[in-house]
Amino acid sequence: MPLVVDGLIAGVDYSPDMVTLCSRRFAGPISAGRVQLHCSTAESLPFGDACFNKASTVNTIYFWDEPAVALDAARLPSLS
Repeated sequence: MPLVVDGLIAGVDYSPDMVTLCSRRFAGPISAGRVQLHCSTAESLPFGDACFNKASTVNTIYFWDEPAVALDAARLPSLS
């Protein structure tokens, strides 16, 4: 179970298999409306502007075709 007391966790992965696996793993928090999972590229995130206060990525940036575009899509400072 996610360790978030208040708020929403949104997860994005390029792999439909990973989204399916996580959908099963986090079925409870998803059905409670605390977690959303999406299948998308980093460059085309399915969220509106300024809808998050924090973002995290681990071991992914080297898979992104256009890191500056992906960081802009996440509304994070660009590395360039």
